Formats: sequence, structure tokens, C-alpha cells
Amino acid sequence: MLVSDGIHNIGDGIVIVVSFAASPVLGLASTVSIMVHEMLQEISEFFVYREAGLSVRLALVLNFISSSTILVGTVGAFFLLERFETFEVPLLGLSVGSYLVVVFHDLIPHSISKMKDSTHFTKHAIYFVSGLIFMVTFVALLPHV
Repeated sequence: MLVSDGIHNIGDGIVIVVSFAASPVLGLASTVSIMVHEMLQEISEFFVYREAGLSVRLALVLNFISSSTILVGTVGAFFLLERFETFEVPLLGLSVGSYLVVVFHDLIPHSISKMKDSTHFTKHAIYFVSGLIFMVTFVALLPHV
């Protein structure tokens, strides 16, 4: 999980730089969405590390290490923007694929196995639909530059 999250975060760093290169509005929107996504992802990963038996300190250190890899992608893309373009698609594909493995293999089954009653599922469904509505509204209101 640590390696796939690190690769995913490098891809996020690249996306931030490329988004700002395309448009300041797109760059800001990408940065905010990646920031929110990363906060939620790292909280989830912290609990997965804790469930695996790691101490709070080690779980936080691992989260910090994997989160810090976003700087590798950001700095690399900033200084090598034209050369990084060749690696962008394969790196993003690898990071998305790795992250999907974590989501479908670890996070979703873990959440389902911990359901105590139907209200747990209902809360997840409400949060999911709320997130979709928020994203659609955000995209509809975002100026298309």
C-alpha cells in the first residue's frame, strides 16, 4: 500500500503542475480536489495501518513518507515539464491502477466487513451520493477556460 500510494502521489504532483501550466483556474481546482482527496485517503490508510497492527507513531510516519512523494512529482514536473510529458500517462496509469487495487482489495472489503447494521451502509451511500452531487455542482460552476 505504501508503494502504490507513493506512486499515486507522484502522479498527483505531476497533475498539479500540468494543471497550473494549462490554466490557473484548472490548477487551483486540481490542487483543491487533490488536497481533499489526499486528506481522506491518508486518514483511511492510517486506520488500515493501525488495523494491521502498526503503532500510531509508525502509521503516522508511513503516512508522512507516502504523502511526501507528492513533492517528487511536483518538483520533477516543474523542472522537467517538457520531458515529464512522456512519463505522465504511464505513471498516472500505474498509480491509478495501484490505487484501485488498494481500494477494491483492502478499503472496501474492510469497510463492508466492519458493518454492524444497515445504517452503516446507508451512511456510506449518503456520503457517496453527496460527494457526487458536490463534484457535479463544482464542475458545472467552474469556469471553462
